[in-house]
Amino acid sequence: MDLKQIVPLPTFSGSFCYLGQQLDHVSNFEQHYAALIALRRICRAFHEAMNHETSHSANPKAISSVVQYHANQLERWKSILPPALQWDDARSALVDGELLFGSDISDKSEEAARRKYVRDVQTALLRTRYYYAQYMIYRPLMYKVLHFPKNITTDDVYGVSCCLKSCLNWPLLIVAPGKQKLLLPYLFYWSQNFLGILLVFYCTQMSPLLGSIRKGFLDEGDIQKSLDIMAASIQEMKKTDQMASWSSLVVDLL
Repeated sequence: MDLKQIVPLPTFSGSFCYLGQQLDHVSNFEQHYAALIALRRICRAFHEAMNHETSHSANPKAISSVVQYHANQLERWKSILPPALQWDDARSALVDGELLFGSDISDKSEEAARRKYVRDVQTALLRTRYYYAQYMIYRPLMYKVLHFPKNITTDDVYGVSCCLKSCLNWPLLIVAPGKQKLLLPYLFYWSQNFLGILLVFYCTQMSPLLGSIRKGFLDEGDIQKSLDIMAASIQEMKKTDQMASWSSLVVDLL
């Protein structure tokens, strides 16, 4: 059943009270929602295209062309975001432990207390989902490197480096969202993604070609910091998330 033909998109008819209007203004939730719908469509189109190209046999050239097309679509999505949602990748998380997105931590007013973490969590989710989409789109190139190493091009090598870089420094893992994990929806979704990324970097230790790309394009300090946070998050969430509990058993074997 295709529910999108039955369930319409929300109309955003307005808030029911003054406080709701204030929170809506701070969080830009309508723009966040629209941006995530567009991002989901890009991801779905990518899955459909990749499934079509690999339904019978994996064609190395087809994999690269599908990846490049949808990577361009993803960058276009980021470039046309509303100004309130735009960000610079180089300044998307932290500098010296201070938030570069979300709430003003120096604001001690009553209003700030009411909306505590709202903007932080929304902003972190949006940006992290973009990085996850980037990781997902470039990930088939890692399959190509592992299974068709003789067909690798310089563009493929760059794509693999983008895949690996997109796994690092996710805003979702940074304070304040990182310290308020129970506020995040679908914890099991993030647990399995963290595990997947830990396994991807485990593969870079096993494959000489992936290892050379890792060494040539990524900073080992950033890698270790991000992987340590993801592994610690899985351990932290295993008491409330069964997926994290299972993932922790796998992490212990790595």
